[in-house]
Amino acid sequence: MDQAVDFYNQGNEYLEADCQKAIEFYDQAIQANPGLVLAWNNKGYALNQLEKFEEAIPTLLKAIQLDRTLVIALNNLGDSLQGLGRNEEAIATYEESLKLDPDNYSAWWGIGVCLYNLQEFEKVIKTADKLIDIDSENFLGWYVKASCQSQLGYAQQALENLKEAVRLNLEASQQLAKTNSDFDRLRKDERFQALMESSVGVDYATLKRYLKKKQWREADQETARVIKEVIQTVANSTEVNQETLTVFPCTDLETIDSLWRENSEGRFGFSVQKRIFQESFKDRDIFGTKNGWRIKDANGNWSWRSNADFTYNSETIPDGHLPSSLWAGEDGWFENRRDRLITLFAKIDSCSMGEKNSES
Repeated sequence: MDQAVDFYNQGNEYLEADCQKAIEFYDQAIQANPGLVLAWNNKGYALNQLEKFEEAIPTLLKAIQLDRTLVIALNNLGDSLQGLGRNEEAIATYEESLKLDPDNYSAWWGIGVCLYNLQEFEKVIKTADKLIDIDSENFLGWYVKASCQSQLGYAQQALENLKEAVRLNLEASQQLAKTNSDFDRLRKDERFQALMESSVGVDYATLKRYLKKKQWREADQETARVIKEVIQTVANSTEVNQETLTVFPCTDLETIDSLWRENSEGRFGFSVQKRIFQESFKDRDIFGTKNGWRIKDANGNWSWRSNADFTYNSETIPDGHLPSSLWAGEDGWFENRRDRLITLFAKIDSCSMGEKNSES
């Protein structure tokens, strides 16, 4: 018995990192003690993780045979059936689990997934209501409800529930909603767009308005303001430096960049500047000359523009001239501002951003 438990515990150590290795230990635990129900259950769970659903079913049925009150085994069996597309059977299995534990979140979630697969969206909404009743602080219930309401054309209700999901887990909700076709009907709705634009609740309406009207100077100043507002929220500081830029949220950086690109026909924006920097072989002087930040006076001397000396006539300035370095601070370019720009370029890379985003 002790040997079986030891094998079982070793399997648990591998369960999340290496399911196949975990299964090997569970098999040894079962061989040492065929009545160790949790070894059967966990083996079934591991097989599910490997999407070996056909193999998982008899393993989980054995666990249930050993202990008909084992809720987790019923849930795992439901997941196996769901994985095979046997949604009605899976629902019946989850319902057996609910007879033992009516507030079993995993079972209700499984039922919701099966109903979604069956395109029973009204029923999914009711299931989501149950999920919210059980745990109102879990964003998933609100998110699922919103996605189905969007599918059914209930725009106002969908936006209200998506807003709540975003409040509870902003990053996860945004990441899911941005790629979920369920929300395609709402993509052009300004309320939906606003929910997707910031991970810290920053309002970009003013920046949008300036850019749409081609008020480049005002848009440049507003860009500097919102960058500081974002940093204030995420780093509790108004100082723009390399440290605070590394924690700048990707969602907000992408929003600011895409607004500049979309309203300038691809001429301005941070990702445009990053491209020019790369085309300049990452030589800062070549970069500055190309985008008009580094200028030569009448005597042939080169210097970098101060924040007050940028040009806002879009007909005469080169690509990548805007946003200016105003957002990076008022101190000397060679000492600090250029390093902050390089840090921003690195952040764009880490966020997997690029000019192609404007086409998607």
